Amino acid sequence: MASQRGSIVRFDDFEMDLHAGELRKGGQVVSLPPQPFKVLSLLVRRTGELVTRDEIRQEIWGDQTAVDFERGLNFAINKIRSALGESAEAARYVETLPRRGYRFLRPVETAPESLPAETIPVETVQRRKRRLIPALGGGLVLLLLGGYLGAQYWRASGRIRSIAVLPFENLSHDAADDYLADGTTEALITDLGRVSTLPVTSKTSSGRYRKSAKTLTEIARELKAGAIVEGAVLRSGDRLRVSVQLIDAGADRQIWSDSYDRRLGDVLTLQGEIAAAIAEAIRARVTPEQKLELTRPRPVNPEAYQLYVRGRFFWNKATADGSRRAIADFEQALTFDPHFALAYAGLADAYAGLPVFLGTPAAEAYSKAKKAADRALAIDPNLVEAVNVLAEVAEYSWNWREAERLFQRVFRMNPSYAQAYHDYGFYLIAMGRVKDATLWTEKACMLDPLSVYYASDLALDPYLLRDYEEAIRQLNRVLAMDPQYATTHLYLALPYAAKRDYDRAIASAQKSFELDSENPFNLSTLAYVYGQAGKLGAARQTLERLTGMSRRQPVSAFHFGLAYLGMGDHERAINSFLKAYEERFYVLILMKTMPAFDPLRADPRFQELLSRMGIL
Repeated sequence: MASQRGSIVRFDDFEMDLHAGELRKGGQVVSLPPQPFKVLSLLVRRTGELVTRDEIRQEIWGDQTAVDFERGLNFAINKIRSALGESAEAARYVETLPRRGYRFLRPVETAPESLPAETIPVETVQRRKRRLIPALGGGLVLLLLGGYLGAQYWRASGRIRSIAVLPFENLSHDAADDYLADGTTEALITDLGRVSTLPVTSKTSSGRYRKSAKTLTEIARELKAGAIVEGAVLRSGDRLRVSVQLIDAGADRQIWSDSYDRRLGDVLTLQGEIAAAIAEAIRARVTPEQKLELTRPRPVNPEAYQLYVRGRFFWNKATADGSRRAIADFEQALTFDPHFALAYAGLADAYAGLPVFLGTPAAEAYSKAKKAADRALAIDPNLVEAVNVLAEVAEYSWNWREAERLFQRVFRMNPSYAQAYHDYGFYLIAMGRVKDATLWTEKACMLDPLSVYYASDLALDPYLLRDYEEAIRQLNRVLAMDPQYATTHLYLALPYAAKRDYDRAIASAQKSFELDSENPFNLSTLAYVYGQAGKLGAARQTLERLTGMSRRQPVSAFHFGLAYLGMGDHERAINSFLKAYEERFYVLILMKTMPAFDPLRADPRFQELLSRMGIL
């Protein structure tokens, strides 16, 4: 069948007859099924442009189910790569843009088969030249020109106020490399937070969009982010390939993109280079010292690094089991590289969380945390995670002046480090400055808008200010985010009890215990609200269960004090809180403002306790 005029397109050694549905190389037909051929023809007709997954679906798959479309598209792309002799790892023709779509990378010529090349009209040649400009190299000219124009457009618009880094996609077939993609995401968030003049959304929130079907516009709206960073990681042996792009989410326009190929041992250096490039694209005010720090060589043992990023994965779970596994991975990483500062910083974070997740005595946990943080900073003074741990240790050791100094240092090092804003909020609560604390915790929530951990603690502030109705309203809004988060139910029991709405207080405390039966807070709070409700038999039974728990795991004297307080046994409550002081139990810093302790405020021993803590 003769081809119609304009139905032949050529790139490199290939020729596509769009009318006949044939792909040829050197005159020989290359096998390519009809559906993949349609996909390739669509990409080729728009060479150099992003063709979104939705556009491909609408033009080729129509109203077929999402499952059929995904299966068909994956099959088509694989067949195209096979026909063109390329792989995803070394794409020369079809570039994958994770979550978005595909781009054809090579220059394309259009010519009618019935006319020899030398008789093509002049206007056709001129059109071809114009078309070649955006397509040259599929990469270099397009990348530089598109990135430059995108950046200029973005700079002119001035509407981007914050950045979110979405979880990088793992393009290898090895699930173990998921940790590598996670590590790249987290490191980029940290490095960008240090130099960006814009807030950078925390990983806790952006991490919820892994493999999300939502559009970038939807994600940006939910995260309140104007720009989105997304990328992909591919490991092959000891080589690492990372592709990354910065998108203006409002205009769905690419601001900047690039790809990198490095040895796995250079991954830390690479992460800094990417952060520096993005900072330049958004015109962040990066000092020469910051740029030097970001781009300085930071070689790392590959085995140690992979153990470290796996440890961070488990630590981010914020559970007892996650803490145990994180510590094991960080310690093993240090066997491969005893001078790996990030592994020491990871250990410091994990140790600091042990009083919360495992009930480890605070003095023991904070001593280990401080030692690990000091070791990390001796190797690398710029690790914000380690400085924040030292601030936490100072805070919960009642060393308030040192805590203030260290928190201010953290804010200078990384203005987007959400955990520091949250922790500083608790510092201000200890000082009796609850309204100020609310402002700082709100900053943590702005940086991590989907974190129920921060949102619950923020909703606790009205309770501390004796506005119980507002506390209940806010905590119920947090429950709508995650009904299975035990701490929110635990917090709800307190304002309900303060209002003498004991049925709801008991129900909330019971729910928190059902969701997390290993946390002594849930039992001690349940005993407290039973006692407040006058159900002393149930309170004593719960206290016995708490005693039984203490035989299986560490339980602070604070929990027994809270149970006694609810039952009206103020003598035993005071004695228990004095023991908790010796333990350096961290929740004692709430005693100055927390309404539950109001019955003890006239007791001289309670005032002495606050004085010894330095918060009277």
